[in-house]
Amino acid sequence: MVPAQNMFARFSVINGTSYLALNYDLFELNDVGQVIWESIDGERDIKGISQKVALKYKTEVNDVESDVQEFVDVLIERGLAEV
Repeated sequence: MVPAQNMFARFSVINGTSYLALNYDLFELNDVGQVIWESIDGERDIKGISQKVALKYKTEVNDVESDVQEFVDVLIERGLAEV
């Protein structure tokens, strides 16, 4: 699966807190969520996104891959990302 950001979703940082907005819905992101969001570029698959997260947080890809997949699935369900 190669996810892409919904072109209508907007990412903003307000007072140090990261948000995604789509229509009238607003979603707060933690630091890991922000890394995942910024890695969703329509070219990287889940493994590639997981590698970026693992590198940033100095852990193994296998330790983060299922969490990355779960988060991307939620983004897709909420219309913020698509495949």
